[in-house]
Amino acid sequence: MNLAQQNRVGNIRRLTIKDHDKLFTILSQTFPGKITFAGHYQVLKDYLSRDEEKAISLEGIFSFGYFLDDELIGTYRIHSYKMNYGGSLIPVWGLGGVGVSLLYKKMKIAHKLLQHFSQQALDNNVSLTALYPFNYEFYKYFGYGYGSLMHKFEVSPNSFDKSVFITNEFQLRAAKPSDKECMLIQYNSFVKKQHGFFMRQEIAMDELFNADRQSYVCINNNKINGYITFKFVKLSQTNHFLNNIQICDLVYETPEVLHFIIAFLRKQADQIKKIVYITSDPNIIQLTQNPEANDQLIYHACHDNSRAGIALMYKITQLERYFKNLRNHSFGDWLPKFTLQIKTFGNDANKNTDSVHLLFEQGRTSILSKDFEVDYKTCAFNCQIKGRMDLLASLLLGSVSLGSLLQKGLIEFYADMEVQMAQNILQYIFSQYGELGCNAEF
Repeated sequence: MNLAQQNRVGNIRRLTIKDHDKLFTILSQTFPGKITFAGHYQVLKDYLSRDEEKAISLEGIFSFGYFLDDELIGTYRIHSYKMNYGGSLIPVWGLGGVGVSLLYKKMKIAHKLLQHFSQQALDNNVSLTALYPFNYEFYKYFGYGYGSLMHKFEVSPNSFDKSVFITNEFQLRAAKPSDKECMLIQYNSFVKKQHGFFMRQEIAMDELFNADRQSYVCINNNKINGYITFKFVKLSQTNHFLNNIQICDLVYETPEVLHFIIAFLRKQADQIKKIVYITSDPNIIQLTQNPEANDQLIYHACHDNSRAGIALMYKITQLERYFKNLRNHSFGDWLPKFTLQIKTFGNDANKNTDSVHLLFEQGRTSILSKDFEVDYKTCAFNCQIKGRMDLLASLLLGSVSLGSLLQKGLIEFYADMEVQMAQNILQYIFSQYGELGCNAEF
């Protein structure tokens, strides 16, 4: 950075349509893999322009830019969602489109953009944020913890279990644009049963009708009970008969609907080599008789049946606000009365700390303050958890268990009595909903 750049004034503001050309330039530099030759730039620009015009007119999706004087040199985008936490919907913001001009790297522009994003979340009472990391270490520094693993399964259509009961009460037909509203209702109903999934808005359903995608709805008594969206993936440039089906969306109201859709996939064996499905549910292999992805062994006699990777990372921006969003959530009315104090701290460079003191009574939480009197003698136990904010974000969302963190010495735990019972109950509370699902692309 030269002296002239040092003397320029930086500021962050909301982007408008007028900023689009500069925005596209930065995005094309940040994601060059999406542009394979010069002609693709205009295609990408036109595509993003349509998306941005929709986004700006849609509540909940908006972009910000970092300017040096009037020059746009960095960008990020906010996506506002509702996330299902064990049956309760809580607000979450997704961070996307983070990019910095090639001429202004190593000036901590991304650092400033992330700080601005975090402050915007706090100012808008959003206690949970999520992102797809380009660098895990960078985001862990800011307190983002790992979500659950995503698994990529590749199975032969014939490998799906033939023994599952298939009812004849359903029909499958190609989806029509007029089905979009019903599909959205079905999707959001499905989300409410999937821990960690994000609700969708109508604009997101447009992608199901892109030219490269196939969507089929499952019908019973003229009602949509589920649907599948997929695309064909070519496996060879010289043999057009070799293709996979990659599932984009698989939504079902009941297990019977799921089995009916699986039967449809099994029938594609004459044309399709593999069914590819990326999911946070590792137990999807229970629907198969042979889940092998290839002929490789990964250890001893252990067959390779999937690839796995971390998708989203999450940060709790403020513990007290996070639990206020869960004040009506029941963790289990059979639970004993107890208190829990949670304390977080940053890493060596990030000194940010946070804490909250909670009372659990009949499975619901209250935030304890100096004015809140508690008879600790009536509590089964009083305990404390202390650890880095990224680790506790993963713990509180259920993507890692208390026992696992304790076993690895990554957090501290204290209870005044009934230590084992306290650990068991906290293990249950934060792990009871299973894998933290992930279904949003932003």
